Amino acid sequence: MRALLIALTLCLLCACPPVDPCNAPGERSVTITSSGLPDGVDGIIHVNGQTVTNNGAVTLSTGQLVVSGDAVGGPSEQLVRTAYVPAFTPADECVAPDAGLPIAAAWSAVPTSAKLWTLNQNGAAQLVGLDTFTLDAGLEEHVTAAAAIATDVGQFTFDENGNVWAVQGTLASSALNFYPASDFASSGARTPSVKLGVSALTGCIPGASALAFDAHGDLWLASVCDNAVYKLSRDLLGASGTINPLAKLTVPSPGGLAFDATGRLFVASRDDGRVYRFDAAQLNADATEPAAKIGVRVSTEPANTTIYTAGWLAFDSRGALWFNDFGANVYAAIPATALNDTGSVDVQPSASVLIGVSALLENFAFDEQGGLWSAASSGKVFRLSPDQLTGVIDPGQPTTPERVIQSADLAYVNGVALYPAPASLPLFHALP
Repeated sequence: MRALLIALTLCLLCACPPVDPCNAPGERSVTITSSGLPDGVDGIIHVNGQTVTNNGAVTLSTGQLVVSGDAVGGPSEQLVRTAYVPAFTPADECVAPDAGLPIAAAWSAVPTSAKLWTLNQNGAAQLVGLDTFTLDAGLEEHVTAAAAIATDVGQFTFDENGNVWAVQGTLASSALNFYPASDFASSGARTPSVKLGVSALTGCIPGASALAFDAHGDLWLASVCDNAVYKLSRDLLGASGTINPLAKLTVPSPGGLAFDATGRLFVASRDDGRVYRFDAAQLNADATEPAAKIGVRVSTEPANTTIYTAGWLAFDSRGALWFNDFGANVYAAIPATALNDTGSVDVQPSASVLIGVSALLENFAFDEQGGLWSAASSGKVFRLSPDQLTGVIDPGQPTTPERVIQSADLAYVNGVALYPAPASLPLFHALP
């Protein structure tokens, strides 16, 4: 009793500060309520490591709150879904012991979602988003861009939150540029928020030419004239500067990059014509030889050993690896069962589609229903339906795409990308 009286007396004499609600011991509760999500869509919210779905409460032993939410995809009736992210009110708060705090999560659409994005390198706007509400009607349709972004970009991809990462468009750019998704809510000129150089690039032309995220969020960057693919740590992507790669893969004139569901990296070698496979165990250090070099035969005739020249790559929902051959104007698929061999192997495609010569085949993407979107002739993009992606081409008989979209906002389209990617695809920006 005497010790307590002494402590109280000392506290009064010293004007002890009030108890800090952030650090005072004791239990407190946080209640989450959500709004803005479509019916049937579950939003995932994290409160100090605990997970709440849409609405719920958590009990905490510390008052300092760390609240975040995962991007979530909406219903899949459309060819490209709408993705949603939350904003929290209050956004930054401490809660005292034996107290409760209500937090409202207001979900809103990610501006880059629900659109077909095109790389429009020689147009007035270099990134053009076409609204998917207009993509469902008709064999050929004329549309106006939902967003037209003027900036200096080359090939691009999305991260899991719909932000845009792009390689350099000209030598005046950094090797790698970052744009937040909010930059794409309206048309206009944009400047990247983060500009990154890569120390290993020699400055040859073209330098940085393709990119892809792995499942861990590390970014892989290809250089055609350096004959290399570089691994960039996700921990170094947040601020402008120059990055030292974690690993280098040697590939003659690398084209498209694609990861499968097991973490293997496939790279199209434009010089070799083959698809190089690097196994997951090879991706933490430099590698000069892939585990496999896969060639896809043009003909079933044994005497004809010609193979296609793979350009860009993408997996479909069945695990087949699709590529295009720019010169042959063909899309073709390597069946999943043919992706596991080692060494130099030649295989037959499980499906192939011949496109008319006016189309210029570049980087491509699959939508929610399994259709394939690609550049067509100037000012146009097209879609091949899932039914058109089965069987092998009849030589000399080009396929008429199921759908063609034309826009005065487009010039020569050098690639397309969709956010979010379907959940069935092994892409970093795929959402459940």
